[in-house]
Amino acid sequence: MTKGTDYDMDSIAPKYASDLLLEKLYDINCRTWRQWRLRGQGPVYSKVNGTRLVRYDLRDVEGWLAQYKRNGTCQGVQ
Repeated sequence: MTKGTDYDMDSIAPKYASDLLLEKLYDINCRTWRQWRLRGQGPVYSKVNGTRLVRYDLRDVEGWLAQYKRNGTCQGVQ
C-alpha cells in the first residue's frame, strides 16, 4: 500500500489507455490501432482538445473486441 492511503496503487487498473498501452494489453501492434482509428474501423476514442493525445476507454475497447467473438473458424461473427 502507498503510505497515507487506504488502497493499493498497484491494484488500480487504468480506465483509459493509449495505443501503446493497448499494444501491451492485447498484443495488437500500436500501428494497427492507429490505422483502425484513421480508417474509422476501430473502437471509439477520445482526443484532448488542441493536442494529439488520443485515449481509448477500456470498456469501449472490450465491447468493440467482443463483437468479433467466434466459436470456430467456419463461423461468422456472432
